[in-house]
Amino acid sequence: MRLQCRPWGLCVVVVAMFLIFLALGNWQLNRAWEKQALLDRAQMASEAAPKPLPVERSDFGSLRYAPVEISGRYDTDRQFLLDNEVRNHVAGYSVLTPLIIKGRNEAVLVDRGWIPQGLTRQLLPDVGFTQVDKTIRGTAYVPFGKGFHLGGVDDGEIVWPRVIQFIDFDVLSRRLGYDLLPVIIRLSPEAANGYLRQWKMVNMGPERHLGYAFQWFALAVAMVVILAILMFRKESVDNSVDNDE
Repeated sequence: MRLQCRPWGLCVVVVAMFLIFLALGNWQLNRAWEKQALLDRAQMASEAAPKPLPVERSDFGSLRYAPVEISGRYDTDRQFLLDNEVRNHVAGYSVLTPLIIKGRNEAVLVDRGWIPQGLTRQLLPDVGFTQVDKTIRGTAYVPFGKGFHLGGVDDGEIVWPRVIQFIDFDVLSRRLGYDLLPVIIRLSPEAANGYLRQWKMVNMGPERHLGYAFQWFALAVAMVVILAILMFRKESVDNSVDNDE
């Protein structure tokens, strides 16, 4: 019995779709493994004892999600509100306050948590508090990148607190007039002068990627079934013609 797939054009499309779905399934599997590895590293880092935040910029990548502590003084006159932050379907801001490092002319941004928006976009929340010299503890977060964004952080009149759409340490440093370390400290839950502190390690967990991988592999299997039907149908048609003759 010789199997042939007809029409050829449709068979080529089915094979191409099978390869595409298979590749997408493998990609989602790899993403799931990467996310799980990231969560495992974050869990291990969070269980370590807090360590002083280094000032050498090359050290920050290894500190992602690690407990840290640092001494300094909050610059409460110049704070940033990171826009488009949603918690429980409510829009709000992440409050980013510079902490000027003790004995240095540079600072680190402290994420003091999430606060809901005001009644209007023009009515900004009051995030002020009394400045004091203190040692804070939190979790080091090193952004993976600025990502896709529209507009700019440096547009318009300077109003404090300053609403920003994304974090660009160089631009924010120019606004402040002093250098910012390329790391954010997520304030510990027990620390004072904070708001709602519920941070996600990843936007999409590994289980979501596994679910998507299953869907892509299911579509790949469907392409195999369609290809088999096309080949079997051709053989059946040929046999019917032979019997009629």
